[in-house]
Amino acid sequence: MSKKTLTISIAFAVVLMFSLTAIGAEAPKAQILKPCSQCHAFDKKLLRGIMGNISIKAETFSVNAGAIWTIRFAEGTKLIGWKDPIDKIPREKEIAVEFIEKDGEIHEKSISVKPPAKIPSEKHATLAFVVEHVEKGDALIID
Repeated sequence: MSKKTLTISIAFAVVLMFSLTAIGAEAPKAQILKPCSQCHAFDKKLLRGIMGNISIKAETFSVNAGAIWTIRFAEGTKLIGWKDPIDKIPREKEIAVEFIEKDGEIHEKSISVKPPAKIPSEKHATLAFVVEHVEKGDALIID
């Protein structure tokens, strides 16, 4: 084998090795669920998503923030906007989790639970409003 062929072969092998390494590199895990990003900005120490499973025995819960995160919690978890224990937060409830990393694990600092929407009473549809629009034919009531 000539020197030129050997040099080209080595160069090709090096390029191939770096290409395969770049392909295998993982993208960072998503930290904010798409619907949450419409109103909230990204924060590197905050997960925004929906509550998943909770294990009191393992002291962990999962959050779907575009990727599934498993987070450790401890007794006395700081819950913001929630008066009941952590295991009473319903699945798929919108939450924000402030977290820290310790010993390769994710630990919560606090959990904020999204409160229910408050619609002002002047925006509620009255019976007269509904009847008027049904009679006009621009509304339909489906039972």
